[in-house]
Amino acid sequence: MLVRAFLGAVFGVVLLGCDQDPFHLAEHRVAGDYRLRRWEDDSTYYLVTPSTRGAPGGAIEGTVGLIGWTKRVILVRSKPSIGDSTWVLIDLASGDLRRSAAPPPETATVTLRPAAAAWAELK
Repeated sequence: MLVRAFLGAVFGVVLLGCDQDPFHLAEHRVAGDYRLRRWEDDSTYYLVTPSTRGAPGGAIEGTVGLIGWTKRVILVRSKPSIGDSTWVLIDLASGDLRRSAAPPPETATVTLRPAAAAWAELK
């Protein structure tokens, strides 16, 4: 009984001290395998997939400023880890990711919202 209590306490401390999200509670599904992930500061957001969760900058190698999506595409105005802000267009059918400095034509048909508003909408 004492050993069980001790192990439970140790396990609890390890979980509380662990800087991980094993249940992915900090993520909301956007479309396809893509999820919007809120960082610990509650104001920084990343777009991740199961294979890019551990990558710096997630799937787009930067933070999400604005995001919009349809059944076919995800459009992000990002701030990359290095360099200037870029537009990122992800084709959900093919998985192709295109970057551009200028807004792509899809901005006319995709409703963009700040990352925090998208986070609240996706709950």
